[in-house]
Amino acid sequence: MDSESNNKLEKLIDFIKFRKSTTGSYDLAKRTATFINDLIQGSDDNLNVQELIENITIIGRKLVKIDPTETVVGNMIKRVLKLVRDEYNHIKGENDETQNAHESLEIIVTAASNEIEEFDPKIKIKLIKDPICIAINELLSELEISGGNIAQQALEHIYSDEVIMTIGSSKTVEAFLKYASKNKRKFQTIIAECAPFYNGHDLALSLANDSINTILIPDSAIFSVMSRVNKVIIGAHSIMANGGIKAVSGAYTLALAAKHYSVPFIVCTGMFKLTPQNMVNYDQLAFNKFSSPQDILKYETDYSTKCQVINPVFDYVPPELVTIFVSNIGGNSPSHVYHLLNELYHQHDELD
Repeated sequence: MDSESNNKLEKLIDFIKFRKSTTGSYDLAKRTATFINDLIQGSDDNLNVQELIENITIIGRKLVKIDPTETVVGNMIKRVLKLVRDEYNHIKGENDETQNAHESLEIIVTAASNEIEEFDPKIKIKLIKDPICIAINELLSELEISGGNIAQQALEHIYSDEVIMTIGSSKTVEAFLKYASKNKRKFQTIIAECAPFYNGHDLALSLANDSINTILIPDSAIFSVMSRVNKVIIGAHSIMANGGIKAVSGAYTLALAAKHYSVPFIVCTGMFKLTPQNMVNYDQLAFNKFSSPQDILKYETDYSTKCQVINPVFDYVPPELVTIFVSNIGGNSPSHVYHLLNELYHQHDELD
């Protein structure tokens, strides 16, 4: 890389390291895709496609290692790598959609593991550079309008006189609820405060300022009020490969209460948060991010040195507790996630 690309990379690394916790995933995804776009535009035209993929993969692994819990960085890198492969196959006159839409997950994975990847060294990136950059700009446009596309589906899920419950603060959910309210849907919103971060207070204030009937409750009251709720609508930090989600701490409690009372559990999130990563319940160290326990137990107390306090930022919600995903490409069930993964990512692109 030249000095200009190195400077841009260092700025992106600093942003990932030191960004505020209140900064959403959208900004991080946009910065990552923009950086890779600039990197491809500044690449030597005489590089072949395999060398370009290797360069992007090396940088992608470096970025992912900075904060493995921020999945959108790896997602954007892999999305761009898929675009590079698609343009290469287009030049070769091949179709990369080798799997039929109705094939099972086992068949797709088996086919990928048996596939040997080969690139024609004679095809230089100057032949595909412009189409790739156009495709990345389309990806950036998709990121920009994803929130609006999700909000426009609010009328399909929120009806008059319903009681909607959510937890914490999500810009996507906020826009979703406000869109329904602006289109003459009268409903009541119950917001769990999401202690110890209390993000729900910000969302409650914002909705109340838009004249939406809003009630703020402590997290401990989730189960007791769930019987009067019609729908649960939350945002997500990531959609995992098995259809589960990574969401704010307390989301699992909310999902279990919704399941007990047969309340639909709706997740509003953009497709840029869909990750090929899997998660199991015992893998919390790799999956989760942990915040300071200062808000729960003050360091000044006598017994603070005699106990260990764990303050996780995220919860894992398994796919069986999720009713539907409302994304910028429409509604999808958790069982459909692996088809979406096959469309958006290539099996050979690994950054771990």
